[in-house]
Amino acid sequence: MASKLFKRKLWEILAVVFSALFVVLSAGYVIAMNNSATVNNALNVTTSSIDRSDDEEYQYYPSAYTDYSDLEEDYLALAEEVEGEGLVLLKNDNGALPLDEGEKVSTLLTGSVVFNYATSGSSSADTTGYTDFKTALEDEGLSVNETLWSFYEDKINNDGYGRYKQGTIYITNEVPYSEYTSDAISSITEYGTAIVNIARNSGEGADLTAYSAIADGLDGSCLSLSQEEVDVLQALTQMKEDGTVEKIIVILNSSATIQLDFLDYDGIDVDAALWIGNVGKGGISAVAKALTGEIIPSGKLSDTYLKDNFSSPAMAQQSYNNTAKSFMTTYQDSDSLTDDSQTAYGVYIEGIYVGYRYYETRYADYVASAGNVGDYAYSDDVAYSFGYGISYTDFSYSGFSVEESGDTYTVSVTVTNEGTVYSGKEVVEVYLQKPYTEYDETNGVEKAAVELVGYAKTDILAPSASETVSIEVTEDQFKSYDSEKAETYILDAGTYYLSVGNGAHDALNNILSKQGYTPSNTDGRMDSDGDGDLVYATEKSFDSTTYAVASATGNAITNQLEFADLNKYEGSSTQVTYVSRSDWTGTWPSAKIEVSVTDQLYDDLQSGKTIEEDADAETPTYGESNGLNLAAMIGKDYDDEDWDRLLDQMTFAEQSLLVTNGMYSTVVLESVGKPDTKESDGPTGVVDSEGSLSFPSEGIWASTYNTDLIEKVGVMLGEDAKNSGLSGMYAVGINIHRMPFGGRSHEYFSEDPYLSGTASVYEIGGMQSTGVIAYVKHIAFNDQEDHRAGGSVWFNEQEAREIMLRPFEYALSSEDGMGNAHGVMSAMNRAGAIWVGACSELLENIMRGEWAFDGACITDMAASNTAYIMNYCDGFMNGTDLFLSNGSETALDSYNCATFAQKVRECSHRILYITANYSAAMNGISADSSVNATSWWWSNLLIALQVVFGVLAVGSIALYAVSKYKEYRKKDDVNA
Repeated sequence: MASKLFKRKLWEILAVVFSALFVVLSAGYVIAMNNSATVNNALNVTTSSIDRSDDEEYQYYPSAYTDYSDLEEDYLALAEEVEGEGLVLLKNDNGALPLDEGEKVSTLLTGSVVFNYATSGSSSADTTGYTDFKTALEDEGLSVNETLWSFYEDKINNDGYGRYKQGTIYITNEVPYSEYTSDAISSITEYGTAIVNIARNSGEGADLTAYSAIADGLDGSCLSLSQEEVDVLQALTQMKEDGTVEKIIVILNSSATIQLDFLDYDGIDVDAALWIGNVGKGGISAVAKALTGEIIPSGKLSDTYLKDNFSSPAMAQQSYNNTAKSFMTTYQDSDSLTDDSQTAYGVYIEGIYVGYRYYETRYADYVASAGNVGDYAYSDDVAYSFGYGISYTDFSYSGFSVEESGDTYTVSVTVTNEGTVYSGKEVVEVYLQKPYTEYDETNGVEKAAVELVGYAKTDILAPSASETVSIEVTEDQFKSYDSEKAETYILDAGTYYLSVGNGAHDALNNILSKQGYTPSNTDGRMDSDGDGDLVYATEKSFDSTTYAVASATGNAITNQLEFADLNKYEGSSTQVTYVSRSDWTGTWPSAKIEVSVTDQLYDDLQSGKTIEEDADAETPTYGESNGLNLAAMIGKDYDDEDWDRLLDQMTFAEQSLLVTNGMYSTVVLESVGKPDTKESDGPTGVVDSEGSLSFPSEGIWASTYNTDLIEKVGVMLGEDAKNSGLSGMYAVGINIHRMPFGGRSHEYFSEDPYLSGTASVYEIGGMQSTGVIAYVKHIAFNDQEDHRAGGSVWFNEQEAREIMLRPFEYALSSEDGMGNAHGVMSAMNRAGAIWVGACSELLENIMRGEWAFDGACITDMAASNTAYIMNYCDGFMNGTDLFLSNGSETALDSYNCATFAQKVRECSHRILYITANYSAAMNGISADSSVNATSWWWSNLLIALQVVFGVLAVGSIALYAVSKYKEYRKKDDVNA
């Protein structure tokens, strides 16, 4: 009896266990299949079987490398070169740098030991094994203070010191000077030079801390120095006064602009300062070589460095928003909204006055006593102007001239190395001043006092050597966007000035000198004499027609974005005052901008808009057998009729799978012979690079002012990507450094749209030459991480056209000389109330209608936290082609009407077109190749396990039933 009962219990337990396992596996299988793209990417699973040819004819994008060690060697050499040409020498009093061979140095602050190589998020890199700062210095012959290095290592490892992030708050957490041991302090006095590494983190998902009660910057932000850092610098200065330290060198190891007011503090005497950004893998050796003079600094700032990071109009406005001084705030009456992605908004109150455009323009008006400028002290705000940088030698300019030919201005100047010891390179920067006229004041057209319009870098010049540099500037760069009267680009009447200089401020002073201003006749408002001989003036008549037509397409250019301007949006509850140079003090931000949720705003914030049916739309043809494959389309124009025949071979289910399943890949399609493709993140390096390779932060690339070098970066990124099996990268990052606290400043080039745009052109050219498609990101108005998923950004169209969209125009336009990127990534945020991935005015009318963008537009991460705003219907109907998500063949079934189906077909067309013509995924595929989808080992395993546990469950249940039946029969026999 007992043995029979035991068997029943055994089968009961096994039936429960096997049934539970079957249910769990079945649910897991469904979840895994719904996220198959993510799973396959994580497991590096091949999803296709392709008959590839080795014939050279079909190697459309052959790799330049057969041995990865050769690629890695070239990559690291290039990374060092980029850092070496991009780092910027800001200060070098009394020839403190370069250091002598064998010089004894102390490295101070925890950032020296925990160096800032890379950041978190899409530019993350595994920095394990990267060369540390001590080793890099010793490799260049310097003697490094071992006692102090060990002191910091102990404090970091045992006491938890070193910068960190608490939630979204960045904290410096530096070792207090009061905790320095007597051995550590005495060791500093044994070394003549102190190198102080001031490092700051940044990363995706959160902006840098502008204010927090737990942040330890002196002003509550993470970009000002902490008291602990100030104490160390003051202690070093005291040692310098006592004669036990000879010089103090500061290194700014951050992509974000550290506030430099501390250079003027009482009790701090810094001899030299360098900005080095994030150095990537290989860049740290360039820092050491620059300190010792093996590399001569030649970089120029790609951002303005400030003494007060809150002095711009953008930051002034943020300071009113909330206690955190963050960009986004919450709509009034937001309780009526149904989703967190609807509740936040921010306003670009500054108009075009971003970065140096504000500081230099306010200064120019202060010199001229114009525009109700108020009492303005440029030197209180700005430490080093945009474009500034010095060297270990001095350069002079002579023979400045400008030759006009049609609409082209060729600016020429001779650069001479006036030094006697060091060779070096010099950047020649060309700046433009447009006239600010009565027309502008009347119609709200803003003009910056100077803006960068051209640049070039010399070769290495030996002492006393010269080189004449010529730079072409086109009249197209003279235009301004008039959103109020002409509602298009205009060329204003008046005098236009072209000048060169060591940064924007130097060039502006040259222009002011040409206009007759001097420090003496302005009562000292002008801070230095300019050189009017380095200025060219030309007169222009008013023209509102020449630039009112897009040169790439011939389409009219007119206002497209009025719905994102609170002064023009019909659902607006408020009017805003944009900063204007016509009245600086009267338009300066003075209060929080409160916006209420009106009925129209409520409606516009909702996702899943009703499809407006086109009465003439016809359901596309599906499932035809036309005998074409994707390889047969290589080289054919986008409008070639064979594309229709190829698309007719697809089913709606296949097209649905293609456009919705874009998570780091696109799917294989047997019906048209399309291979699967793989894409990945990595503006500054390929995520999961075989060699954990990464370049310095993008701002450092920009500060090289060397387009040839940036093109090489693009090539090397492409080669490393191909080695990892990629044929696309979610790069280049070209959003604007609108304010100092942007969390992803490391991924973007600059505060200047021209510098950002031209850098992107060359990087894209290099990358796409390798068969790796550049998905330029993030279009648009995504210059912050705060509430990036659905936050509303409000702005005026002049700022959009001249600042925020200008880099994308350079990157995406198919016009000669532009980037012609074949991919773009939209942003998670909104333009006004509309998600930018569903903004037809931006993605269709401007991006395709004006710039002739010929590629595919993918969303940013369409994961669960953004699922509400990033809606399939809204996206595909308004310019999005591909979702960075896990889709399926049935994902779009509920939208299957003729109008929507035609949109999905066109999205498929774009993806197929760029794959055929620009993707290394086509390597080895000919018109005769077979392309087949394969099953995946993990899905087969899950199916097999389901079968096994299903059978075991059924068997156990059956045996349980049998044992139970026998038990009852036995009881009946006993009772009988």
